[in-house]
Amino acid sequence: MKCWECELETNDIHHHHVVPRSRGGQKTVPLCPECHAKAHHRKGNMNTSALTKEGMRRARERGVKFGNPRISKARKKAALTVQENKRKFIESLMPTINEIRSTGVSTALGIAECLNRRGLKGRRGGRFHAATVICILKSHEAHERREIN
Repeated sequence: MKCWECELETNDIHHHHVVPRSRGGQKTVPLCPECHAKAHHRKGNMNTSALTKEGMRRARERGVKFGNPRISKARKKAALTVQENKRKFIESLMPTINEIRSTGVSTALGIAECLNRRGLKGRRGGRFHAATVICILKSHEAHERREIN
């Protein structure tokens, strides 16, 4: 096919809306990728950003709502999921930590080094550090206290 603008013969032809779809345009012209990119990056009211904003404005005028209408509920659910995943991770790790402690290793740094030597990874896939072990132990103790009460 031939580009309408530069007349380049190519199989990679884009169909460009002369009048943007956001403005009701339906007819297209064949453009090569380079000419199509130029058409969408012109300054003025024909660039992609301006057309997107215009399309969104018109959608709002028609009553379309953007975003999650229940964002507060979604955030609370996400926070609960993160807490539950953290609890499960700590519970799965505690038998290993208790085993390490039974060998006489009692410092957070020592436990972290043992976990790293065993090839275990933290919740986000990283190495264990003394501070990480301290947080894990504190979280585990707090969870146990809540279960007792």
